Amino acid sequence: MTIHSDIHRSAFHVGDVVTLKTGGPRMTVIYAGPVVFDAADWLICQWFDEGGHFRQEMFQHETVVAEPRAISAGRARMRMQSYCLRPMA
Repeated sequence: MTIHSDIHRSAFHVGDVVTLKTGGPRMTVIYAGPVVFDAADWLICQWFDEGGHFRQEMFQHETVVAEPRAISAGRARMRMQSYCLRPMA
């Protein structure tokens, strides 16, 4: 009998770059796995906000999408323009 330990196998890995499905800045995954309060896999991500402040937060896998690690300067400008031009809630 073989027991598989795929329960905590994450689709994301440390060093992956992600964004929220709803939009936002590019974030780097620094942890992927279970946390103290929940056995499900979570991501801890870090990024710099539009003001240059360092941020860190936890997200569920379902709320983010993978992004390429490197992007062209033109694509970065377009992403930031669309992010900055969103109406504030």
